[in-house]
Amino acid sequence: MDFDFEGFGDFSVQLENLEMKKLKKFDRMWSVKKGGSVWSIPLVEDGVVYFGAYDNKIYAVNENSGEEIWRIETGGPIVANSPRIHKQKLFMGSNDGFFYCIDKNGKVLWKFKTGGEIACSTPAFLDNIVFFGSKDCNVFALDIVTGREVWRFKAGDTIMSSPTVWNSRLFIGSYDSHMYCLDAKTGREVWRKKLGAEVVNECPFVIYNDVLYFSSFDNFLYAVRAPGGQEVWRFRTGQYGNSFASVIYKDVIYHASRDGVLFALTLDGKELWRKNFDGCMYSTLVAYNEHLYFGVEDGFIYCVDMMGNVEWKFRTGQNLTMCPTLSSNKLYFGAWDCHVYCLDMEGNEIWRFTTSSTAPAEMSSPYSIFKMEIKKTIDESETIDSESKYSDKTENINLSEYGTKSEYVTKSEYTHKSEYTTDFVIFEGANEWNSNSVISGPKSKLLK
Repeated sequence: MDFDFEGFGDFSVQLENLEMKKLKKFDRMWSVKKGGSVWSIPLVEDGVVYFGAYDNKIYAVNENSGEEIWRIETGGPIVANSPRIHKQKLFMGSNDGFFYCIDKNGKVLWKFKTGGEIACSTPAFLDNIVFFGSKDCNVFALDIVTGREVWRFKAGDTIMSSPTVWNSRLFIGSYDSHMYCLDAKTGREVWRKKLGAEVVNECPFVIYNDVLYFSSFDNFLYAVRAPGGQEVWRFRTGQYGNSFASVIYKDVIYHASRDGVLFALTLDGKELWRKNFDGCMYSTLVAYNEHLYFGVEDGFIYCVDMMGNVEWKFRTGQNLTMCPTLSSNKLYFGAWDCHVYCLDMEGNEIWRFTTSSTAPAEMSSPYSIFKMEIKKTIDESETIDSESKYSDKTENINLSEYGTKSEYVTKSEYTHKSEYTTDFVIFEGANEWNSNSVISGPKSKLLK
C-alpha cells in the first residue's frame, strides 16, 4: 500500500507493519492549567443554574437572565465535576481535594478533605449518604448533614468516575480497569468486572431492565447484568476510548465516541446506524422530543434527529463544548471559551455568562495519549539514494517527525482472541468502518 501524506509532496511509504499504541492512561484532566473555561455540566433547579469552572469557582446564576447570584472560591479548578442538589443542599468536588456541601445561599456548610484531586465524579445519593470518588483511589460515602465519613472503598487506582446508585447498589469505574458493584450502605464489594482499560465518566451510568451500560478506554461499550455482573454483550466503537455515558430513548441506545462517531444500537448491541462528526465527542447525549443534543470538540452544540441528521448547530468561541442540560425548553451548557450559554430549542442564544477569567485554560489534544508507529521494510529491488537515511533493513518510523498528528491512531489495550485483529488501515479521509475495524481520528479514509 502507498500512502501520500498531506504536506510532504511525493513522500510515500509502503507499510509492512503498522503498530499503534496507547502510551499511558488518560491524564488530560490533570494537566489543564487554570483559566476561565467551563468543563462542568450545569445543574438547573428552582430558577438557578449551578456549575463550576477552571477559575476555581462554583457559580449560581439566574436561569432566565444569566445574572450572577453568588460565587464560591475553592482551592482548585472544577474539572469535569457537576453539581447535584439533595435535600436542599448543593454538593460538588474540586481539584483542591475537597468535597463541598453548600446551602442555596452560597454558604459552605462543610467540606471533606480527600487524599487527591476530585475530577469527573458527579455525586450520587442514597437517603442521607452522598457518594463520590477521588484520585486517591477511594470511593467515599459521607453523611450529608455532618460530612462525617460513613465508609470508604479502596480501588486499585484513581477514581475518575461518577457513581450510580441502583437498588441499594453503587456502581463505579476505576483507572485499575475494573467496574465495581458495591453495597451502597456498607461499601462491601458485591462484584467486579475486569476490562481492558480505565473507566472515565462524568455522568451516571445507564441501568435499564436490570442491565448496566457503560464504556471504557479499551474502546468498548459494555452491557452487563447489574445484579451479578455477567456480560451480556460488548460493542467496539473505535480507537480513542470512551469516556461518557450512553442514553436510551425508546429502546434504542445512543452513544457518542471519542473518535467523533455517534452510534445507534439495539438493546442487543446490534448497530442500527452511525454518523461521523468533525471532532472528539466528549459528551453525554440529551434525548428529548425525538431529538438528540450534544457537544463536539469542534466547538459546536448539535441538534440532530433520531437518525443523526443535523437540524441545527451553534458555534462557541473555542473548540470544546460540554454536555448540555435541558430545562424548561432551554439548553444550558458550558464551553471552553469561558462562558455558559443558554439557548432556545431552535439553537438561538438567549444569554451567555462570562466567568471571572476570559483566558481559556490550556489543555492537551484529546488524542495526546496515543501514538502511531510504522515499521517499514524497503524491498531490495528499490533504488535507494546513497545518501538516503533509508536502508534495506526494517526500521521504525515515528510519524511525529513529519509533522503528522500521530495521536490519531492507537491500538486498544484490550485483547481478546481474533476479534481485535485488524483487516484495515485508516488514514486521511472520511471515516467509514465496521465495528471490528481499526479506526483513525477525525477525517480518515478506510484503505484495504
